[in-house]
Amino acid sequence: MSTAGPNSCGTGSNYNDGEDDAWSSPTNIQSDDSSYASVALGGSANSQALYAKNFGFSIPTGATITSIKFTVKRKGTVISITEYHFIMCDASGSPSGSDKADTSTKWSSSDETIEKPSSGTAGDSTYWGLTLTPELVNDADFGVMISAHNVTVNSRTAYIQYVSCTVTYTVPATLTASSGSFEITGTSCSLLKSSIIVPDAGEFSLSGDA
Repeated sequence: MSTAGPNSCGTGSNYNDGEDDAWSSPTNIQSDDSSYASVALGGSANSQALYAKNFGFSIPTGATITSIKFTVKRKGTVISITEYHFIMCDASGSPSGSDKADTSTKWSSSDETIEKPSSGTAGDSTYWGLTLTPELVNDADFGVMISAHNVTVNSRTAYIQYVSCTVTYTVPATLTASSGSFEITGTSCSLLKSSIIVPDAGEFSLSGDA
């Protein structure tokens, strides 16, 4: 099992999905510092989507993605903000798959870090409702869209400081041999029975699943 990340998003932007209020300074989510993207929400209003993408992954072709996790640092005023949408984007930059928003838990009024999925839940294709491939994850438009909801009738503000992504994956085992030695790389392998390999002069390689 290999892990890539956590990688901060390389691009933060507002995505106008027709909801009430747009995010200000969305590029502030690109680094874990003291600056925030924010959205001022009227009473019972929903934000437009904050789009975090361009995570800079280079997952090997042929790998199997076993889990994708997003980490978000956020806060809200007066504990009155909830998630409205939390959905992965496909390689075209369109929201796709399952909406994983927690519409009942209110955001803390001080900085809190949350993970999606939470600990102990596999972030696989079943969870996200989207086929996870290296081609998807490596694409600059792959990412997540997050929007917020104000549960009160008074104006409130939602803040997001940064968004990062972590990917776990496996790669097929590969055996490479040369004169006098060989090496197996990839996922865990077991030698099922002894074998003798006698190659002709030169080099050869064997590859396949573990």
